[in-house]
Amino acid sequence: MWKKLLMLMACCSLPPAFATTDWPERPVHVIVAYSAGGTGDNLIRLISDQLSEQLGQPIIVENKPGAGGNIASAYVAKAKPDGYTLLLGAANNYTANQYLYPSMRLDPATDLKPVAVLGDVPSVIYINGSLEANDFESFSALAKAKKGEFNYGSPSIGTTPHLVAELINRDQQWDLHHISYKGAAPAVLGLLANDVQFYLGGIGLGDQYVKTGQLKAIAIGAKERVAELPDVPTFEEIGLGHIKASNWWGVTAPKDTPDPVITTLQNAFVTALSDPDTVERLRKMGIITWREGQDETLQNLIKTESPYWEKVISDLDVQIN
Repeated sequence: MWKKLLMLMACCSLPPAFATTDWPERPVHVIVAYSAGGTGDNLIRLISDQLSEQLGQPIIVENKPGAGGNIASAYVAKAKPDGYTLLLGAANNYTANQYLYPSMRLDPATDLKPVAVLGDVPSVIYINGSLEANDFESFSALAKAKKGEFNYGSPSIGTTPHLVAELINRDQQWDLHHISYKGAAPAVLGLLANDVQFYLGGIGLGDQYVKTGQLKAIAIGAKERVAELPDVPTFEEIGLGHIKASNWWGVTAPKDTPDPVITTLQNAFVTALSDPDTVERLRKMGIITWREGQDETLQNLIKTESPYWEKVISDLDVQIN
């Protein structure tokens, strides 16, 4: 009798994820660290139906922008570790923000548990279509000739596009002024209006305007040229191979989320990202899918890229209070 009672008490004391094999039993919330309409937001919404089919529950996407993604990161880190609240963040959320924000109390490496990397978004250098420059070399010459007159835009201070653009700005000695926008979409509008002359963003953000001649694409931060922009050279080809210029997106959970839940989520993401139609649609958006779905992949990215961005931020002397 006592043995049965003790066994029952032990079972009841287990976390919900271990007490049942029916996880998930309700909708899963994915918290996006940026505004609706951006690359990461579009990515997760595109695969949400496949994820829902795999998990047997609705996927609810919520946007919690602000503080370079830190508001969303902190929200998820403090959430109940039951697998029902996940974070979709960009590379800077996991590798750079801890060095940008001195008051940041979150350590992405220890306070969040890796689930999967969903995709890599190589940055494209866009310039306004009215400029008398058609490639990186001619733009560089123009920027130097008009030193101090040009601006570059970013979706926010401290984001990967901001840091990479400032690295290029200093590397080339252009003296471009930085204009920070509240998101990628407003920044692209600023570029179209020629309020800024230089912007780094994904293919999906500017490809349509390149086709109309409103913007020009002059370089891409990919390992090799891409089919959507076959005439656009890589950073390596234009002499900027030493600068990291891609912005990957990864999913994490609160640190104490049970491993079986993480595994279930990983399998769901792998399956969703293996759908040929989805892969093609993401490719047209400029997103290179990452289908390994192993937590080590995200762990390794955080481990290897964090020191790089720590040095970059120190060299640029960028801090956000």
